[in-house]
Amino acid sequence: MVAIKKVLQDKRFKNRELQIMRRLEHCNIVKLKYFFYSSGDKKDEVYLNLVLEYIPETVYKVARHYSKSKQTIPISFIKEKLRNDFKPHNSKNVWSAGCVLAELLLGQPIFPGDSGVDQLVEIIKVLGTPTRDQIREMNPNYTEFKFPQIKSHPWQKVFRARTPPEAMDLVARLLEYTPSLRMTPLQACAHSFFNELREQGTRLPSGRELPPLFNFTEHELRIQPVLNSMLIPKYMQSATATTGTEGNPGGGGGGGGGGQSDATGAAASASGNSNDNSVTNPNTTISTNTISTNTQNTDSSQSNMA
Repeated sequence: MVAIKKVLQDKRFKNRELQIMRRLEHCNIVKLKYFFYSSGDKKDEVYLNLVLEYIPETVYKVARHYSKSKQTIPISFIKEKLRNDFKPHNSKNVWSAGCVLAELLLGQPIFPGDSGVDQLVEIIKVLGTPTRDQIREMNPNYTEFKFPQIKSHPWQKVFRARTPPEAMDLVARLLEYTPSLRMTPLQACAHSFFNELREQGTRLPSGRELPPLFNFTEHELRIQPVLNSMLIPKYMQSATATTGTEGNPGGGGGGGGGGQSDATGAAASASGNSNDNSVTNPNTTISTNTISTNTQNTDSSQSNMA
């Protein structure tokens, strides 16, 4: 049994999912078995079909389950799932990982929208209007500046009252406009949000043992050696130093890559697409009427991003 992911090939976006999936090979990443292209119902409509290893349980299903039950997803579950997204050869898109983390914490997408412009509006409502320097770093070719001036919304008001401060701090460091200032995957792995996973005896909410999380390769440990003491649990460090990282019982990959994807491509990343025009189409103008600054929560369990 396999799973097939069908992705529309939009000429306005550069699709890197196939390129990335062909290079990935890790026990915590679904395997790409085959791929093929197919035509859509409309003229010139082309779809990329990724034939993947079938996994019956998905983060989306789990999130929907808790949402329907009007419950919050256990923080320990979020930590374990997100930790697997920050492997050097896994999530190159740090912005997208930040969006996933925020959605799991909120129980709903943080930047909902049916188009790139819709999502850009939602991004600005939370992060505020990007500065000229931020836009220039995201897209040097963008010369126009037609965004209304909106102040950023405090993360404490975006998330539920009981959201751990370290979780909000990690989201803030991942959802940073300036690519060079975003936390790298390895730095994210070493963040205090994941400290619980490094404690000996930590288990999943179901009581089962954690999957491999700390079996870093020698290459990964050479990327930023100063982080190694934070990446590998203290109770495993002596064994790692003696035998290397292969076969560690609690092992699992750590982050890597630069995570230099553009902010406004985050929406498209859900379907594997990223916008070449890192901010938005240079001809697009967003008026102040488009953006409602009323982002105060009306429901204590939800963030009102609409």
